[in-house]
Amino acid sequence: MASFLVVLSVSALLIVTLHHYILHPFFLGPLSHVPGPKLYALTKWRLAWDDWIGQRTRAIHALHLKYGPVVRIGPNEVHFNSLSALRTIYGAGSGFERTSFYAMFDVYGKSNMFTFSNGAEHAKRKRLLSRAYSKSAILNQDNTKVILVDKIRDFLDLVSKTWNDKNDLEIFAALHYYAIDVITTFLY
Repeated sequence: MASFLVVLSVSALLIVTLHHYILHPFFLGPLSHVPGPKLYALTKWRLAWDDWIGQRTRAIHALHLKYGPVVRIGPNEVHFNSLSALRTIYGAGSGFERTSFYAMFDVYGKSNMFTFSNGAEHAKRKRLLSRAYSKSAILNQDNTKVILVDKIRDFLDLVSKTWNDKNDLEIFAALHYYAIDVITTFLY
């Protein structure tokens, strides 16, 4: 009788495991119809490996080339590669709220314009600041043109120096630093 209970328990555990890791993700779950490699659908660790070796962006791009503009890249994650999806998901009033991921950018435990997860809270705070950051207010500042010309010149000098030295330029990082340089110059 005890061996029967052990066999029954092991069988039940096996069935639950198969359902959770195979049947549900590949055949029954809401993402089962989204194209993509089965290994990515099975575990988040496959994409984590791409991240670890610095190939995440290239790997996802290759998946889009193979499977199209919508690709499953994890058990609960889908990646989109289209302008219409970008507008639908990230556009104003989309209804998609920010995830808890953004909480890591809170300042001293307080939400800011970048980290508000609720659209209504974000809109309320944005109204308070919108006049100071409007295009017309920024363009009416006396030093705006001087700052922009100076920072563009710095960036072009960096690109030119890198080009002349025949060094590789990581354009993503360079543009990131340029943006931070411009923003901090305006702020301070």
